[in-house]
Amino acid sequence: MAVDVESLRERIASAESLHSIVETMRTLATVNIRRANQAAAASREYLRMVHLALNVALKGYPTQAARRRAAAKGVPTLLVLSSNQGLCGSFNERIVARAVSVGTDIARNQGGEFEDVPIVCVGYRGADRLASVGARVIALFDAPSSIEAVGPLVREIYESIGEGTLLARQLLAIFNRPLTAGAVVESVVQLLPFDAERWRALPEGEEPFETIPMAGGGDTRSLLAELVRELLYIDLYRTIVESFAAENAARLLSMQGATENIESLLLELNASYREARQDAITNELMDILAGMLAVEPV
Repeated sequence: MAVDVESLRERIASAESLHSIVETMRTLATVNIRRANQAAAASREYLRMVHLALNVALKGYPTQAARRRAAAKGVPTLLVLSSNQGLCGSFNERIVARAVSVGTDIARNQGGEFEDVPIVCVGYRGADRLASVGARVIALFDAPSSIEAVGPLVREIYESIGEGTLLARQLLAIFNRPLTAGAVVESVVQLLPFDAERWRALPEGEEPFETIPMAGGGDTRSLLAELVRELLYIDLYRTIVESFAAENAARLLSMQGATENIESLLLELNASYREARQDAITNELMDILAGMLAVEPV
C-alpha cells in the first residue's frame, strides 16, 4: 500500500506542475490576444489614411487602365498562415484544408494540378501538413511568437514578393480570423493584384472632401505606386495580426479545456490519495495492535 501512496503522490505532483504550465500558457495567450487587438485597431486607422490617399490619387487614374492592370495572368500564389506551435486545437488542420480546397479550385480552373500552385507558408505546422499532401511550398517563414515579431515578418514576406511586380502578381492570403468565444473562421483575402475600383469610394462613414486635396508636384503614377506598396504592407500586417490573434484564441480555448481536465484529474487523484493514505495508516495500526497482542501473556 505504501508504494501506491508514493505513486499517487508523484502523479499529483506531475498534474500540479502541468496545471501550472497550462495556466501560464492561458495567461500568455490572453495577453497576446489583447495586444493583437490593439495592433489590429491601430492598423485599421492606418489603412483608413491610405484609403483616403488612394481615393485622391485614383481621381487621375483611368478606370479602364485600372481594370487592365488588375487583370493579372498566371497561377496565383497562396500565402498560408499557420503556427509554429501546437496546443491550439484544429487551428492548423482547418487552415491547411482550406488552402488545399482553394488551391485545387485554382488548379482546376487553370487546367493544372494542385501541385502546380505555388504556396508561401508562414508556420512550420502548416508547412509540414502541406508537404504531406504534395503541396509546392516555395517559401517558408517562422510564425510570429509575439506581436513585436509581426513587423519584421511582414518585411520578410514583402521583400520575397518583389517590389518590381507589385501590380502584376496575384497573391491570395488564407488565414484564420478570430470570432467571439475563442472561435476562429478561415478567410481568403486577395492582396494582389491591386483592385483600383475598391478604393474609389471613400471609407464607410467618411464625409466627402469639401476641397479635393492636392497630390503634390510629383508624378501621380509614382505616388499611386507608393500608395499601393503601403496598401500591400498594411494588408499583410493586418492578416498576420489577425492570424496571430486567432492562434492565441484557439490556444486559449484549448488550454481552458486542458485546465478543466487537469483539475478533474487532481480531484480524483487527491481523493484516491486520501483513501490510500488512510488505508496505509489503518494497516500500520493493525500491525502494531497485532504485535502488542502477540507479546501479551496468555
